Amino acid sequence: MKLSKLIIIYTIIIVLVSISIASCDDDQPMKPYETKYHIYVDSLYLQNEVLQTEILDITFYITFKSSCYNFHSFETSYDSRVLKVKLVGEIQHQVSCLLLVRCEEKTLPITGFPTGMSYIEVLQPDGTILEDSVLVLR
Repeated sequence: MKLSKLIIIYTIIIVLVSISIASCDDDQPMKPYETKYHIYVDSLYLQNEVLQTEILDITFYITFKSSCYNFHSFETSYDSRVLKVKLVGEIQHQVSCLLLVRCEEKTLPITGFPTGMSYIEVLQPDGTILEDSVLVLR
């Protein structure tokens, strides 16, 4: 009786170990992937005045906390003299990252503002808004 219980237990263990070994495929390492996130903007810079026919360069200053964090894109919308901007970043997963703080600047060139005062609102991840303005001349 004891021998048959031992045989059953050993058989179950062998089957479980075999299944777990078969499910591990070392030839297929996990691939890196990226997720998007909303970037916090430390500050921005733009000219006080610009001609309507000129390009307005808005420069954003941002800080990344490791090499896995990178800039991806700008999301913009324009409504009633207000340009709303959101900066989107990417976080790389399943890769080796250096823990280093680095500061970068990203520039968004804009044209086509109407004459008069226009406003720039940078939407922050915490819901606050970073604001600035530009006077557009003919």
